[in-house]
Amino acid sequence: MKVAYRNNEASVPGKNRPFSQWFGETKQLEEKDPDRAMQEYEKMRKFFPLKEEIYDRLMILFRKSKRYRDEIKLINEAFRIFKA
Repeated sequence: MKVAYRNNEASVPGKNRPFSQWFGETKQLEEKDPDRAMQEYEKMRKFFPLKEEIYDRLMILFRKSKRYRDEIKLINEAFRIFKA
């Protein structure tokens, strides 16, 4: 059974912008403030748990910041969520 994806442009509760805009703004934030970007990605995961790109960016940021344990936990969680 495949995972059903939510609409890419669905509005985020408490935010007046679509996912794609929120994601783009957070991706730009990575260079200036990676810790804040990680916090934003964690918020996004709560609203959009099936968006692979959130997990990809978080894994990259965890690796860059040498938070290897957090990266491993996230990888394991992604395996559980996205296994076919």
